[in-house]
Amino acid sequence: MSQSRLPVSLGRTISDLARRVANLERQLRGSTTAYRDHPPLRFVQSGAVTATTSPPAIFPDGADVRTMTVLLGTAGSTATTVQVERNGTSVQSATVAASSTMSLVSVGEDFTPGDRVTVTVTAAGTGAEDLDVQLVYR
Repeated sequence: MSQSRLPVSLGRTISDLARRVANLERQLRGSTTAYRDHPPLRFVQSGAVTATTSPPAIFPDGADVRTMTVLLGTAGSTATTVQVERNGTSVQSATVAASSTMSLVSVGEDFTPGDRVTVTVTAAGTGAEDLDVQLVYR
């Protein structure tokens, strides 16, 4: 059985793609292992969602908050909006659209040692229930 050789340009393209995939895999391994040491910081409101501010959490060693995921057990007929705050000042907000149960946003904020983080519900969706806000940090 004879083997046919790939054209040189196609061979180079495949080699380049293989190199890029390997680089992406290394980057993904590096980014996900950074989060393994810290479970997400969670703020939960059971039952009907109401406009309120969570009790503060403090990062004693500081943190780099990467993402905020907002989950609802029951979607509202209107949007639900929450914001993450550092020492009382909003750094990012996320809106769960009407009839939806999730929103994911990038935060990308550094919290220094002793900073207080809170989550405020600024708009409670009509009929929305069981709020779970998760902050992923490293």
